[in-house]
Amino acid sequence: MLTSILVLLASALSVVAQGGGGPEGRETWEGVRVKLPAIPEASWCESGVHVLDLGTPVQVGSVTMELHARGVRLQGRFKAQRAARKRGKHKPSKFKVKSVGGVEKPALKELRGADLSRKAVEVELFDDTLTGIAVIRIERTWRGHVWGVVTGRQFKLAGETLTVVDADLDGVCSAGDMVIYGNRNLWMPWHTVTSGGGFIYHDMKIAGPNSITAMKMKMEDPGVDRRVWEEWQKERKNQGVPPGVFSALRQRYCVKHAEYLKLNPGSGHSEDPDRRGYSEGGHDAGMSSCISYSGGAEAMWGNMNSLYHRPQLIDPRNVGLQLGGTGRIFLMGYGSDPDLPTESRQQSLPQLHPAPGTSYPDGSYTLESPSHPALSADKGTLGLPIIARLPSYSPDFSNVTCKLFRVSGGMRTGRRRHEIPCHLSHKGTGTPRGFPNMWGMIALTPYSALKGGVYEARFAFTAMGREHDRQWRFEIK
Repeated sequence: MLTSILVLLASALSVVAQGGGGPEGRETWEGVRVKLPAIPEASWCESGVHVLDLGTPVQVGSVTMELHARGVRLQGRFKAQRAARKRGKHKPSKFKVKSVGGVEKPALKELRGADLSRKAVEVELFDDTLTGIAVIRIERTWRGHVWGVVTGRQFKLAGETLTVVDADLDGVCSAGDMVIYGNRNLWMPWHTVTSGGGFIYHDMKIAGPNSITAMKMKMEDPGVDRRVWEEWQKERKNQGVPPGVFSALRQRYCVKHAEYLKLNPGSGHSEDPDRRGYSEGGHDAGMSSCISYSGGAEAMWGNMNSLYHRPQLIDPRNVGLQLGGTGRIFLMGYGSDPDLPTESRQQSLPQLHPAPGTSYPDGSYTLESPSHPALSADKGTLGLPIIARLPSYSPDFSNVTCKLFRVSGGMRTGRRRHEIPCHLSHKGTGTPRGFPNMWGMIALTPYSALKGGVYEARFAFTAMGREHDRQWRFEIK
């Protein structure tokens, strides 16, 4: 029984960090301006990719964009640049305006659709001081003609590169910006607790137009579980989810529950105070973890390739993470440690997995309990479930249309091909026996394992009084 899930639904470029100032334990880092080689995607917040509609002008800072039959027309105060092919430092430009009869003459440019399919065009925007504040990228992809911001400031924390992307196009670090880890292309909302390089950073704040500040403390060592911990953290970031905080206390609780299960086979998540090996901490860990009987590394990927257990490992709201076990019995989940910082991360949009624009190593489903309703003797091996999970334990869904397609070609411009036959699951439809609400998820599970290549998911539904139309692509390696 999956009690743990029931409980649940309640960086690469080297930049020198300049620490100093503030009370003991607090450090400040100055950022370096950078330009990204692609428009950021997102898995549980608004994407950085904006689609242009034919004949509808869009005002973005000092430029107006309008899509017409031949391409995109730009007008305003801007400077066109060659698109970046890799991440690098960015130096804002100084701009001289042209005027006719004392009136500023706007820049004009026609971006042909055929050209945008082959390469992107980047446009630098300017403020009233005629200084460049941000760069947006315009290109033609499988979604159509799109644009998005590609500039920000990069910070080097101990063992972690963090980029604050200028999502609000104001030219400075501010609360309206988004965060990217390493050289990934998935952004997420600003958060106040993170970890990296053996340290915990908490009470993170924007300290100025070009700086961030945080309290820094040494994180406890995962010891024998280090490899699994590091893989878990890496995959969270790969899927657009902030890294968590390790707790040695919670690790001990996981071990206690694993020992209890050895003494009491078949006991599951809870512990009986009248049985051997009972402990309050072990019971708490068991009730808030996924439990595997195949060891640490296998447990992580087994849970990631499942349907019901996966959200526990990649929930962006979970900050304090726990793992540990004895022998082949291994626990992974989340838990509270009074000695470690916590944070409440707000989530209003569904979390998508595999996340948009990412690569995933395995297209097969892993068996779990409760049994997947699509499993039967004649179906054989199922494929990796594609999910959209709402930040609500039991939302009501209506107007549901979900499809999965194979794509011929690359992620950016490949053509959508045939539809993949899938089993649809959501509250009241195709759910496992005894769990009719599906833990807030809509899922498409292919009737056979997904082969290597690019796929396109399209999920349209109404939930929590809001219409959702999520379309994204991912790759199976």
